[in-house]
Amino acid sequence: MTHSTTVSLTARADMQEPTHNKSFPEIQVSLGDQRTKHQFTKHAEQHRFTIVASLDTGPHDLTLEFMSDAAAQSAIEVTGLEIHGVPMGMRIYQCRYTAFGSEKIHHGHLYMGWPGRWEYTLQAPTRLGDADVGLQ
Repeated sequence: MTHSTTVSLTARADMQEPTHNKSFPEIQVSLGDQRTKHQFTKHAEQHRFTIVASLDTGPHDLTLEFMSDAAAQSAIEVTGLEIHGVPMGMRIYQCRYTAFGSEKIHHGHLYMGWPGRWEYTLQAPTRLGDADVGLQ
């Protein structure tokens, strides 16, 4: 059985030091067979990625990923996560971040200082009563 699942993830570009020669990253967010991309163009720009996916019953990874592995890119910070319009609050910290070229998995990191992949595992169907509503 498939379940229609709507997920919104908000991310912000952080140039860190404005004097550094870094480019703004293109980011892809994916869930199931659905994907969406955004090219950041300025410091502190925030973008909301929204995906509606038909998911089979069970666990699925929501992934935010840099499209380039070039080290000289602005950092990205995940600032919000909603499933079916409900903020995940503290559950957002049940994530994993791995920088490209590294084997080390960082749990609970919302700040991506190096290009890499950020993942959050959600269940389909999502039980909204399990969310930490309002703790964002």
